[in-house]
Amino acid sequence: MARRLLTLKHQINDHYKNGYNVVKFWYDALKRNPSKLALIMQEDDGSVRNFTFNDIERESNKMANFITSQGLVRGDTCALMMENRPEFVISWLGMAKVGVKVAMINTSIKEKGLVHCLKISKSKMVIFGAELAEPMGAIRDQLDMILFSREGQVSFCDCADPLLAKASSTAPDSNIVKDITMSDAFGYIYTSGTTGLPKAAVILHAKTFAFGGLMGCSFMVREDDVVLTVLPLFHSAGGGLGIGMMLYRGCTVVLRKKFSASSFFSDAAKHKVTVVQYIGELCRYLVASPPTAYDRAHKIRIAIGNGLRPDIWDTFQVHSSSFFAYIFN
Repeated sequence: MARRLLTLKHQINDHYKNGYNVVKFWYDALKRNPSKLALIMQEDDGSVRNFTFNDIERESNKMANFITSQGLVRGDTCALMMENRPEFVISWLGMAKVGVKVAMINTSIKEKGLVHCLKISKSKMVIFGAELAEPMGAIRDQLDMILFSREGQVSFCDCADPLLAKASSTAPDSNIVKDITMSDAFGYIYTSGTTGLPKAAVILHAKTFAFGGLMGCSFMVREDDVVLTVLPLFHSAGGGLGIGMMLYRGCTVVLRKKFSASSFFSDAAKHKVTVVQYIGELCRYLVASPPTAYDRAHKIRIAIGNGLRPDIWDTFQVHSSSFFAYIFN
């Protein structure tokens, strides 16, 4: 592993020297896999939405052109608040293409904490999922910024979907971001706010590369892997490490809005998943769930997570032969 991480370090140093940023990482992945599935959205009703790398390129261009039509320019910040869906990734990629930073807002934050997150990022626009209309509507009078909903009309602002449908799919001028480097800010993520107001952490363009590079080099994630993440895209685990595997390795990523123990392995089997992400509570629920026909009928070879409590880890190891070929902890 030490040798692989040294390789990653050299790659990061080279990218610093060559002026790389998230947009260049994206175009490297697009060039390798234009027609390959990049994102698969497994909806709760059983339906599936597929997005190839070409699809994401087209839709992110629309987002880039849409937000510039609303007056945002390089250096501005746009807040993004929605449950897991491909549009989350498409949105921040479109922002990055025109040098707009993204503030990834935790969907569980409300009222005073939500106002704080939006204002501290100096966001000029908020794009939110219509499922979050209630918390957004409760604070709208305290905000001096443009609001747009996605995937549903709400009573207090316009829906971006019709405008995005009409937006140009032509890529914005690459000169806008050509001098944005690994050392520049890509955006912000936030703490949960359990001990006071949420705190913003700056995410550099370098870290978006390091996220995927860590997965690819440390755990030998391959280009042909299919990754299942049910972790929130507004945090570094799902949105950084999970989507990072798509950017760095060109993996296909399967998304669900939220974790469901009853559907976890059936989703994995359905989409031929080979890599999954976990946190401690996720494993606890899986171990406690009744056995199903899918516990062994899958192709998962790697589970990547941030460690488990001893009691969960001991039980998980006992059951791991029916879950995973390998577990990296």
